[in-house]
Amino acid sequence: MKSGHISHIRPITPEVFELSIEPDSPFDFEAGQHVALEVPLVGPRYFSIASDSRNKSQFRLLVRAPNEHPLRTFLLSSKPGDQVSFNGPGGKMRFQSQCQNHLFVATGTGLSPFFSMLESHIQENPKSHFEFLLGFSNLDNQLYKDELEKYESQFKNLSCEVVYSREGQKTYVTDALRNYKWKTNSAVYLCGQKEMIESCISILKGVQDITVVRETY
Repeated sequence: MKSGHISHIRPITPEVFELSIEPDSPFDFEAGQHVALEVPLVGPRYFSIASDSRNKSQFRLLVRAPNEHPLRTFLLSSKPGDQVSFNGPGGKMRFQSQCQNHLFVATGTGLSPFFSMLESHIQENPKSHFEFLLGFSNLDNQLYKDELEKYESQFKNLSCEVVYSREGQKTYVTDALRNYKWKTNSAVYLCGQKEMIESCISILKGVQDITVVRETY
């Protein structure tokens, strides 16, 4: 079990909090991995790390905590300086550096491991193309909108498409994936609920020259 303290905590949508933790000793992880955070009266809860893997002194989590959920009680009662315990890192999801094109498909907080990959790898891969295909229920629940737009303005090899399932045209990421124009030597990263992952895998059958990496929450 590792220990650290909360350095920052803030709500970023009505249901999702950003939680930053400073470990008591340097914490090595790879973009795509997760930690198991010990939550009082709840037990361990697994969260993908959403920050730059080159920063060993702090890591960031996106925690979905709806109303009445025990996690929300924990987050609302926590403050900077509070001690926390966690295990990790764990998980097999990794950035596929051998590929030229990277398509990240996520819903909700499934963005977390991919935002870590973006921060960790885009600067050192200027000739690779990074594409995000993200699904949220509506604009109010979109995660890291400003941050992704800032990265898009800085890096010409990054593009983002966002769809909403309960607003506007009511589109799902699977709808957008069906219409995707495939590039050779591509890595496809999937993170979201089981049904979304299975639908994406079905769509990807028969697509040539891709590497698929997935994680279900």
